[in-house]
Amino acid sequence: PVILIVFSDYLLTYNLQSDWDEWLNGSDTQYDNVYQSYSSVAEFFDYCSGGKFRPVFDIYGPYTLEDSRSLYGNDREVDLVKAALKVAEGDIDFSQYATVDPQYCDLVYVIAAGEGHNITNNNKDIHPKCGVNSFTEEYNGIKIRNWGVSNELFIRNGEKMQTGIGVFCHEMSHGMGMPDLYPY
Repeated sequence: PVILIVFSDYLLTYNLQSDWDEWLNGSDTQYDNVYQSYSSVAEFFDYCSGGKFRPVFDIYGPYTLEDSRSLYGNDREVDLVKAALKVAEGDIDFSQYATVDPQYCDLVYVIAAGEGHNITNNNKDIHPKCGVNSFTEEYNGIKIRNWGVSNELFIRNGEKMQTGIGVFCHEMSHGMGMPDLYPY
């Protein structure tokens, strides 16, 4: 499941589920703007796995949190995930996402309105990341402990664009157990 989140003080620029479905699940999608995705997240994993793994994402929301967006910056992304789970829980049957272990949802992903700390370096902005076994919440008997978070926007020269699939793919890879594959 992918949960779209807006805040009391910040709305999604791209708020249509159909847009997110195309960016996450689309086939052979190409965009004119070089700063946007070349393809979809599903296409990326399909290509990288030689056709052995093509995830399917179900998009929920957007849901509005009553809090300010800045409340979830400063390394409080796990609180964002918990708030997103709480606001979306009535709409999501987490058991359908428990494919590896019937007690655990494989991974929940949250896309937050706005630009990310990874771009702005502003501590009030939400930093894309993934948590594996970092907490356990339970919804209708299904436990959730693996999560990912990223942001919707990339702003270049004042133009708001969808951030692309790179950060989502990177963080989801962490959710599947892959380490950072670059020097830091």
